[in-house]
Amino acid sequence: MVILRYGIWCLFIIPTVISAIALVYVPKVIFGNEALTLSITLSLVGVALSYYGLLFSFYAALEVQHLSSKYLFKLRSPDILRSLNSISKSVSSLAGEPSDQLRSQSFFHEIPVAIRASKKMKSAEVRRVATEAETAFNYLMVQADIVRPIHTTAGQIDGYWKLFSKISELAQEMKEQLKNVSASA
Repeated sequence: MVILRYGIWCLFIIPTVISAIALVYVPKVIFGNEALTLSITLSLVGVALSYYGLLFSFYAALEVQHLSSKYLFKLRSPDILRSLNSISKSVSSLAGEPSDQLRSQSFFHEIPVAIRASKKMKSAEVRRVATEAETAFNYLMVQADIVRPIHTTAGQIDGYWKLFSKISELAQEMKEQLKNVSASA
């Protein structure tokens, strides 16, 4: 987003400077052998204004996109945050239960939904942590499928606590991003 803003400013400044230099130092290249008339002047002004209008429209579209993604984040993140906190509490409380009951828990099926919703947010930090949480969840799914007699409780499954930490980290990151968005609004 920042690079696009700088690009727009460059597209605004560079042609302006080049046109001004060309008009002052080499007007013959622009006008040919003809004298500067009102018609030519208005034509050049019209071209310049239409070009700058296009740049301003592009800049406005970028700002609208930025504001809409900020609004969407502010609107959706409280629900996702509540879901993540609920999942985190459920994961923590299930640690002492038998490992074969892990897949039958309702929160276990809410995890991928919450992670996908988090990945749709326009925050790079939230998407990064959501991707890590998704990796931890997929690892836990594989480990839960492997039947081992040493797993007596869900908390003993390899990757269980990593998933818990990633879900908690995702909730904290989303809370922090929500604070930042609210503070900047």
